Amino acid sequence: MRVFTGCLLVALAACGDEPIRQERQDLGLPAQDAGQGQPLYFKAGMRFSYCATLTFRDGLNNESTARYTLEYLIDSAEDRGVDSSLMARASGERTFEQNWNPSAGADSWLARLGPADTGDQVGATAVRFALGEAPVAPPVRKRIPHNSLFFLDLRQSAAIRAGWAAAHEGLSPGSVDPSQHPLGLLALTLNGRDEDMAFYPAAVKLRDLSLGYNTDGVLVEAVERLGDSGQPNLPNGRFELRQGPCS
Repeated sequence: MRVFTGCLLVALAACGDEPIRQERQDLGLPAQDAGQGQPLYFKAGMRFSYCATLTFRDGLNNESTARYTLEYLIDSAEDRGVDSSLMARASGERTFEQNWNPSAGADSWLARLGPADTGDQVGATAVRFALGEAPVAPPVRKRIPHNSLFFLDLRQSAAIRAGWAAAHEGLSPGSVDPSQHPLGLLALTLNGRDEDMAFYPAAVKLRDLSLGYNTDGVLVEAVERLGDSGQPNLPNGRFELRQGPCS
């Protein structure tokens, strides 16, 4: 098992004496049930590690693969209610590639999150996460680390879910309550036609994305499919961001 700076990669990797709280499964319901009276979970010194495996298949069934690791270390966190934020710095690297080129992952949110492409560098400067804001798409021109997606303040879950729906209106945005999710996660989903996709033919500009957050607001599952999964002879790719050794 790969070890990152003393932190074993388990279901959720966090360093320090703070336990991972799993006591509530009702986030996203009315405010009194969403931990509004609780302090912010995130604290300086917490560390979260990820491994991404990215696969792309074109219309000729040629397959491209890339893997990367990404680790966030929280420098500071401020509990200011709806304006809560944290500062985190990142490290990581591409660990494997086979027939991979930048166009394979250019339309993928998950490929843009980390060092999937040759020459990608993870910046050393800390970035600010606005924890009460809905996740936004990583930019096509990569900026690593990206200051969205990984951490949310789920005390503000109602506002986050409303912001998610407003920001991605054309992509059939949705959310799944922890009580309805098989892993007890709050899931933010997209499933629709994405006109911003540049490297797919017009007929298959489809994005299917699910971001799953545990009850502390940490991203623990991300699954993305691009293209038409029902038409294997058309370009399509599947991208998964997962925690665990990148083998």
